[in-house]
Amino acid sequence: MLNMTSLPKSLAHLVRETTGGERLIWLGRPHSGRILRQGLWSWMFALPWTVFSMAWTSVPVSVLLFAQGPDKMGGWGIPAMAVMALFGLPFVAIGLSMMAEPFRAAARARQTAIALTGQRIVIVTNGRAVVVRSIPLTSIVRFELRPKRDGSGDLRLDLGAKRDSEGDKLEISEELVGVGDVVALERALRAAVPRLEA
Repeated sequence: MLNMTSLPKSLAHLVRETTGGERLIWLGRPHSGRILRQGLWSWMFALPWTVFSMAWTSVPVSVLLFAQGPDKMGGWGIPAMAVMALFGLPFVAIGLSMMAEPFRAAARARQTAIALTGQRIVIVTNGRAVVVRSIPLTSIVRFELRPKRDGSGDLRLDLGAKRDSEGDKLEISEELVGVGDVVALERALRAAVPRLEA
């Protein structure tokens, strides 16, 4: 278990402010390196997407910049190439965004703390905007632990079910991904809520 001094000062302040006078049972953080490694799998799709989009966009751009001689499309060549180049730019932007997402997720993890109190689990993220998620212990029906060899892991919390507008049953759950010491969190959660069964 971490203590408040191991968190960045601004994040520790937010955790103290959010948990108020509640008794702190466990405090931890996501493992940013694991989240980065896990996110890099998305590059198997993002990299070919980006390369293809850049290739698609570079053809009309190079024609616009370097073409010499008469327009063989009867005056439509320049507008057609400009439209093709503009059409490709959003795809390039999407590809670059997909490639950057694992790094953004790791940066968010470095600014996130997970606190277990006697009443709830609080996830505080101090990014561009402060995001606080709170899960009352009374709403947790069961949980599933997925530990990794490095001690980190994922914890899925099942919070029951509800009906959608068509009457279908929807399971409600919360996933804590890449928790630094997930086994310690699981032990603390069992102690805090003895009725829970994994």
